[in-house]
Amino acid sequence: MPWTVVGISETESSSDRATVSAAVVQVERDDEERRIVVELLDSADAAGKPLNAQEAVRNFLEDDEPPKRLVITTHGVSAAVD
Repeated sequence: MPWTVVGISETESSSDRATVSAAVVQVERDDEERRIVVELLDSADAAGKPLNAQEAVRNFLEDDEPPKRLVITTHGVSAAVD
């Protein structure tokens, strides 16, 4: 069963990354709940990419465990390794 997006809210972007905006996406499956932070790199922002957090998490909703952090770059979306 895939994860379902149940909420999205703005949050502060990481001070240690070159990001300009961020959102927290809340997902749930059965009785489990997770939070995914989605950040927009400043280079992606300069290239005209929007912070579309719901679209960013879409490809990860079938995963057994969704990533904790995603980064929107000029080339797409990637899971960040902390």
